[in-house]
Formats: sequence, structure tokens, C-alpha cells
Amino acid sequence: MTERTDTTGVELKPKGHYCLRIDRVIKSSIGKEGQKQYPGYKWYFDVMSTDSGFDTDSFDMFMFKSQMGDILRTCGAKEISEGIFEWNLEDMTGKVIECEMAHVDVKGKLREQLIEIVASTPVVKEEKSWDE
Repeated sequence: MTERTDTTGVELKPKGHYCLRIDRVIKSSIGKEGQKQYPGYKWYFDVMSTDSGFDTDSFDMFMFKSQMGDILRTCGAKEISEGIFEWNLEDMTGKVIECEMAHVDVKGKLREQLIEIVASTPVVKEEKSWDE
């Protein structure tokens, strides 16, 4: 059996359509230890469904503030002026979105980005009842 191993240190989630439930959002920063830190937020998602072949039921993704406008708008954050939002981290928990996972070039490296974000409702699996 042929193995495929990515040794670049960055394994990207497959491109495709995702339905995601927000598990939680945590204020965070990113940067090499001992060097400048860049503020943002870590978003934790449960994968409700996807057409991408992604076989894990959850993932997290760091987003810089500049990347969050669409998801904040979609999840009902109050936009007090163009691109300025007031919101509570806890209010995001449980929101369901549909989006496309894209791979974008950032300074010569591919990075994941959620695009075409729209609000969704969770898919409730119907239980079959059998009348005997």
C-alpha cells in the first residue's frame, strides 16, 4: 500500500464545502517563541458534513482579526461601523455555518481560509420508527 507523508510541517485540510458548528472561540496570538506575537483568535469547529473527504470530526483554525469579518457578520456580531465589531466569544458557540475551504498563497506558502461563509442550521438526523 502506498503511503503519502507531508513533511513540510503544514498539512492543509482538503478544499471543499464544509458545514461547521462552532465549538468555541479563544483569544490567542501566534508567533515564534521569544519573538513578536500577532493577535487573533483560535476557532474550534465540529465538522457536521463535508464533500471534501476530510475524515476528522473536528479541527481548529487560527484567524487574524483581518480574516474574521465574514464569519462575525454571518454569526450575528454587531458591526458598529465598517469592519468594527462588538461580540462575545461565548455567543459564537453552537452557531452553524456553511463555507468553502480554500488554500490561499501567503508569502509563498499555502494557508487555509474559510470563504463564502453563510449561516446554516444543524442537520438533524431523522430517527426511523418502525411500526410493527
